[in-house]
Formats: sequence, C-alpha cells, structure tokens
Amino acid sequence: MAVVALKKIQLLLHKNDRDVVLKELQKSGSLAFEEVQNKENLEKYSQTEFDYNRELSSINFALSFLDTHLPEKISFKRKLEGNFITTTDEECSDLEKNFSYHTIVNEIQDIEKTLNVCKTERASLLEKKELLTPWKNYSASAQASATSVYTFSFFVIGNDATKKYLSSLLTENGILHHYEEVSKYAHVLVVLKEKKEIVSEIIKSSGTEEVTLPSLPHSIQKELELIDSSLLELDKLEEKTKNKIQEYVIYRNKLKQLSDYLRWKKERYEVGHNAFHTNSVLVFEGWIKERQIPYLEEKISKHTRLFAIEEIPLSEGEIPPTEIENNWLIKPFETITRLYGLPGYNDLDPTLFLSAFFFIFFGLCLTDVGYGIFVMILTGSLLAFFRLPRDNRPFVLLLFLGGLASSLAGLLFGGYLGIDTALLPSWTQKIQTFNPVLNPLPVLFLSLALGVLQIMFGITLRIVREWKNNNLLDGIIGHGPWLFLFTAVILFTLKSFGIITAGSPQFYTYLLYVGVGLLIITQGRHEKNIFSKAFKGVMSLYDSINYFSDILSYSRILALGLATSALAFSVNLIASLIGEIIPFVGGAVAVVIIIVGHLFNLTVNILGAFIHSARLQFVEFFSKFIVDTGKEFRVFKRVPRFVNIE
Repeated sequence: MAVVALKKIQLLLHKNDRDVVLKELQKSGSLAFEEVQNKENLEKYSQTEFDYNRELSSINFALSFLDTHLPEKISFKRKLEGNFITTTDEECSDLEKNFSYHTIVNEIQDIEKTLNVCKTERASLLEKKELLTPWKNYSASAQASATSVYTFSFFVIGNDATKKYLSSLLTENGILHHYEEVSKYAHVLVVLKEKKEIVSEIIKSSGTEEVTLPSLPHSIQKELELIDSSLLELDKLEEKTKNKIQEYVIYRNKLKQLSDYLRWKKERYEVGHNAFHTNSVLVFEGWIKERQIPYLEEKISKHTRLFAIEEIPLSEGEIPPTEIENNWLIKPFETITRLYGLPGYNDLDPTLFLSAFFFIFFGLCLTDVGYGIFVMILTGSLLAFFRLPRDNRPFVLLLFLGGLASSLAGLLFGGYLGIDTALLPSWTQKIQTFNPVLNPLPVLFLSLALGVLQIMFGITLRIVREWKNNNLLDGIIGHGPWLFLFTAVILFTLKSFGIITAGSPQFYTYLLYVGVGLLIITQGRHEKNIFSKAFKGVMSLYDSINYFSDILSYSRILALGLATSALAFSVNLIASLIGEIIPFVGGAVAVVIIIVGHLFNLTVNILGAFIHSARLQFVEFFSKFIVDTGKEFRVFKRVPRFVNIE
C-alpha cells in the first residue's frame, strides 16, 4: 500500500536471442525500457522500416472499411466485456503463415476503390443534372456560346423581378434584346453580337446569375436522359459492390487477430532495432519492480543462458518512475489517485489515506438509501455476471462502495427516495440523526469538521513524507506549528461553545498566541538575516486565509446532500400532483415521472458526488503533502485492441 520500489537494470543479451527474449518480455509485462545512458563503445542499429508496416496498415484499413459498411452487431454483454477475441499465440502465428490475408485485403481495397469511383461519378452527374435541368425545354442546339451570325445568347437564372430589372438596364443603355423563357427561372437573353461585352458587364452589375452551359453533342433533354440512365447503372454497380462486402465479413475476426499480432510484433521490432549493441551483444536498460528481478531472470532463462542482468546505480538527480500498489479493498480508490496523476517517487501513495474520506464524502453527497441500494445492485451485477476488462473493474467496484456509503449515510439523514420518514416504519426515524432540509446547520458543521480533520491529516502526512526522505526535523519545524495552531483553534472554539469545561478561557487564548508565535519564529527559518526571517514569519500568517478557504470548500458536501434530497422530494410531489389532476391515465403518467425523475436525479447526483468528492482530494488534500508529479511506470507489454491471448 505504497509507492512500489523500482530498480534500474541493464540487460545484456546475445543478439541471436533478441526476438524470443523480447517476445517473452512483452508477454510478461515487467520491464519499462529506457534509453541507454552510457553509450561508450556501443553502436546503434540504423533505422529500417518494419517489414509488415504496409500489411498492418492495410489490415487496419480493411477492418475500418468493414466496420463502416457492415458494423459488427455486438451484444450489450460483449460491449461491456470489451468484445475481445480469445485466442493463443500459436493460432495467431498460424494465421500469419497460412491465412492469405494479402488477397483478402487487396480485394477489400478494390471494393473501396469501386465505391469511391461510384461516389465521384455520381456527384459529377448530379452536379451536371442540376445545371441542365432548368434548361431541359431549351429547343436550340445546346452549345456553350449559342452564337449565330449576328446574335449572341446569354443563359441567365432569375425570377420575374430580376428579369424586369435587367431588361430596364438594357433599355436604358439602348441595347436591343430579346428574352426567351425556358422555364420559370431559366431565360435566354439574345443580343447583337457586337454588344456582347457591354451586356456581360450589365448582367454582372445587375446581380443576375449567368450560366455557362457545357458543349453537348445532342440536346439537353437527351443529355438529361443519358444522365438518369448513368445514375441507374451506378446504383446497380454500387448495390452489387456493397453486396460483395458481405462475403468478407467472415474474415473480420481473423483480421483482428492479425492486426494485434502484427502490432505487437512491430513494437518488439522497434525495441530490438533501436537497441545499442556491440558485435554480438545487445544492451538494454529499464526499470523493474525490485521484487520482479528474479521473476525476469527465470523467464529469460527458459529461452537462453546467454544473458546478464545488472542493477545500475542512479545518476545524480535521476528519479525513478512511479508505480503504486494496494490491496483489493483499497485498489478501487487508485482510480482517484490516477485521475490526479501519480505522486512523485519520493512522495507518499495517497490512495490509502484518501479512501476513507472519499467513501464518507461520496455517501454524504448522495445520502439516499434507495439510490445507494440501486447503485450497489447495478454495479454488483456487472461485477458478478460480466467479465469486465481488468482496467475497468476497480472503477465499477469504486461505484459499488459509493453506493454502500450512500446507503449508510441515507440511514442517518433519512433519505429514502424523497419519502417523508413519517410515512415509513418507526425504526427509520429512530436511526435518523440529521435532517438537512429542516436543520442544515449540524450537517454544515459536520462537513466543515471533516474538512478540518482531512487538512490536518494532510499536514501530518507532509511531516511523514519528510521523515521518509530523511528530513524529519525540517518537516516538524516547518509544518508542526500549523498542526499546533489548528489544534489551538479547535480547542478555543469548543471552549467558547461550552463543549469543553476544563481550564480557563485565558489558557486557550494563550494557546492561540503560542501557535501564532511558533509560525512567526519557524516559517522564515531559511531566510538569510533576522529581518527577513521575521518578515517571512509574519507573512506566513497569510496562509491561514488559504486554509480557511480550503475548509469552506467542504461546505459543498452539505449543498450536494441537500440537492439530492430536495430533487427526490420534488419528483415525488410533481408525480402525486399529476396523478391527481389527470383523469384515467394520471397514475400511469405519475409512475413514468417517478421513474424518469429519480433516474435523472440519481445520474446527476452520482456525477456530482464523484466529481466534488474527488475535487476535495485533489485540491484541498493532496496539495498538503504531495510535492511532485511522478512519471508513470509504463512497462513493455501487449496492449490488446481486439485480442486476449490465453
């Protein structure tokens, strides 16, 4: 339940064993490779392209094409479980050797080309049809210029208003013209040939659209008939081609297996061919969990004896990547830690410390027995009856624990799907401790008290962190006074409210003065002269405002708890009113409102409970003791996209 101890090692390997050992390393997923630091007397392979690059790209294209045109029908259960194909290394290797995937992929590419040609030609024909359709009744020869010996014809598009306006402009300029109406909006404007340039400018200035018709070997009517015929032929070709796609769906799973298998092979190739080497020895460096070094030696020794593993001392300032591990109960809360980012290698793993707080905060934000039980049943069913991907199970279990927390909090807050506890069995009222709607102050005080507790705990963890890094004295001097001041403020407050009766009020006031004095004395200890030390010490008191702001942030727990209860009550109230107002079907409508309303309330408030409970960890808690952000420990392993290898 901490940051895992990692060791940097150097792996020396005979080059003839490269492929088999890298395959074993990828399979075991224990080593995170890193570039070799000491390259003296070592060479690096020249960059060469992976032999299967083209095939891998083609296979992925074929899969994408099949998914686009014939999407795979996947059951809800399969979707939740990741829709992986279970296979073996041997089966994938046999596919690579014996399955004629090149032919399949090439044929799929030919189908794609045919469909693209159909799409392009269709677009061209439709564009041409759109252009010619207004002119289908034009009886003259459809030449682009439509020129005679003395006249020139313009093809224009416009309504009656634009036609009259253009005609008036031509008349004003003394230009003889004639309009021939082809259709409602298509007109042929005939003018003398010597006026062609002037008329062209007038048309442009009038805003009338001039059309240039293509040169055609026959009439426009005939051309439109040919276009319709060509479109029908394209429809037949496209339908025939799409039907052919169905023949290749049976190869989808084999292509998926090959895609993952070749991708893993490519990853091994890149690691092996980027390695530094001597004439016969490959040199790799990387990070590994300390306890896994014997495991790594055992795995490699199954394939070769010509290897050596040596621990490498860290260079000055070098910090290992970070990996965290926790037991099965705490592991779900790693979801929160990893959302924030892994802590620095010298920091503490916050997962154990945040788990109880997140559990309590989530429950206080949702505070409903019914909602909690529903979440537990839903997530419990997912865990029990579905083989969820390993990376998804912790999050689902986290929601299950959140449902449990909500149920427990609901008992204390009287949250039962918005139903008044007066209408429920008497034991619900006996268990209820808080009523956030009628008396929210106790809940507010509880929220703030939890905030004070978590912040003080965070400061304590900062001292523990310094102890872990052999800097305990500085941790106590730097952060101990804040703990003392927090304690003094708590005692002073409890005394003021009469909760503490022992001691005089002056004693608790003096404790406050001592706390402030300790801060002034200690917080400027790293400054060079006494004036700087005193100034820095006094200015450190300003941090108390930040702490006060952090504590107030915990009031969001009250707000979210109130929102859940109020919305649940509102849903019930609206449903009951609708049921009374609407005759005959009012009851059915009320049931629909209750189901939809409570599902909406549950969804929104689960999201709010998760986000705000996590935010309190990230901003108010982690900032007190996490100093660095760690580099993730990324091991060389097979990451499945389609395939699970047995």
